Amino acid sequence: MVDSDKRLRSVISSLEDCRLRLAGGANRDAAQLIGMAILQLRMRLHHIADSELKALCDALTQTKPDSDLNEASGRSAS
Repeated sequence: MVDSDKRLRSVISSLEDCRLRLAGGANRDAAQLIGMAILQLRMRLHHIADSELKALCDALTQTKPDSDLNEASGRSAS
């Protein structure tokens, strides 16, 4: 493991602890901001580009017709 990767993992771990403490209180907005920082650092650690994340999000949020959703869940459209 490269030294910079080790450092990033350590920072991510510390931020995750902070996020948990903040989320347990009345600081949910701050916890979400720290969560965004964690995501950015994980993306850097794993060499994931912003465009790759956007493509994944776009693929996951594409709407499907109701009939496809019903077939996937095993329900019939009636």
